[in-house]
Amino acid sequence: MSQRQPLRETFSFYKSVEPMNGQKNPRTCFADIEDAMQDVSSTSNHTEPTDERLLRDYAASQDGAAFAAIVRRYGGLVSGVCRRVLGREQDVEDAFQATFLVLVRKAHSLGRPNLLGNWLYGVAYRIAGKIRSANLRQRTREAPMVDIPAPATNDDAAWRDLRPVIDDELQRLPLRYRRPIVLFYLEGKSAEEVSAALGRPRSTVLSQLARAREQMRRRLSRRNLVLSVAVLESLLERTASSDAAVTDRLLDLGMQALPASGAGVTARSGLLARQVMQEMFRRRLWMIGSSLLAALLATGVGCLSYDAFRAPTVVAQSEEKSDVDKLQGDWQVIAVEQDGRVLPKDQFPFTSLNIRGDSIDHAGGPHDHLKVRFRLIPGQQPGAMDMASQGYHAEFYYAIYTLDGDTLTICRPDDGPRPAEFASRPGSKILLYTAKRIPTPAP
Repeated sequence: MSQRQPLRETFSFYKSVEPMNGQKNPRTCFADIEDAMQDVSSTSNHTEPTDERLLRDYAASQDGAAFAAIVRRYGGLVSGVCRRVLGREQDVEDAFQATFLVLVRKAHSLGRPNLLGNWLYGVAYRIAGKIRSANLRQRTREAPMVDIPAPATNDDAAWRDLRPVIDDELQRLPLRYRRPIVLFYLEGKSAEEVSAALGRPRSTVLSQLARAREQMRRRLSRRNLVLSVAVLESLLERTASSDAAVTDRLLDLGMQALPASGAGVTARSGLLARQVMQEMFRRRLWMIGSSLLAALLATGVGCLSYDAFRAPTVVAQSEEKSDVDKLQGDWQVIAVEQDGRVLPKDQFPFTSLNIRGDSIDHAGGPHDHLKVRFRLIPGQQPGAMDMASQGYHAEFYYAIYTLDGDTLTICRPDDGPRPAEFASRPGSKILLYTAKRIPTPAP
């Protein structure tokens, strides 16, 4: 397909946009882009420019035509996940614009531009999830929790309920399985194109797709959704085709993310973009710190081993276990408070904690197998714990904890500074949960 036609469609739309409250007219900002389209069309020879080239052109010279091509190429992918996770169109618009605002600010530093679609999907899901959580907290505050009889189901209603579940479970897949699924089903690439994008043999890609589908099927069965692999595959294909329409309104909002547009960004989209970028930065610092710590520990262990080899043998004295050692094992969750509300057991987000090394696997409930890496901060009262959930764009939490024998209590905010006390009040966005150690069975 020629690149000339979609670019002309994009900018014929921008020519028709009326000025907004005295702001700079977008058609003025893009008046010179039609000339650039001639160069793009003449050099493509009926092949679309690669994501790498579009990102390079935009990052190097703020090329609006290149950015417009990205918005059109991946607008359906982004709008699709936003619509599946969210309900209101206004929420979809805010999430869509915030996603491309993050792209504007991160375009120059993306490590794997050939996986741009995968990256945008992760950012869009993360932003949509933030809006969904905020809406849920607001509804919880404004209305009491009551049991409402379920209405008679039909195919459309069942699919509407299932759509966000598919994306939730997709995000919980390990990265090596999530990438092929997004490329193959949501971006619509062939197995050969996925193989080229990931640099893996075609047979490996097909194997990973099969394993990813099986993992998703097993996890969905824990939600009482028993599906065959064939049915799951058809659902994934339907997911890719549903709710992916990119309206002129969404295109307009995506292009307003450009600093040169002059059209501005909604306050909510700007806030969401800043929050996600801050979390990206914190996660990067976490990973750098973890790498440095691992290197220092490896060096220290090597030195100690060398000294121990040279030193005379002495009787080792037992030392008190650290909290990291004491945390190891399996824990049964016995109480949960969320945003000031005591949850009944059937509403626990997870029912047990499996702690191995520096990882916590939350098992049971809707957040089954949500894994986080943790780091204890020494010298803090109460005990401080930093958590980074393992996912495409991981959540980062500043928590406090207390360990009293076989009772573990953790208090963490959904988003915000480290709590000063073990309390969850209405509107605090704090999750407080207590767990009891599960005794290790005797051999």
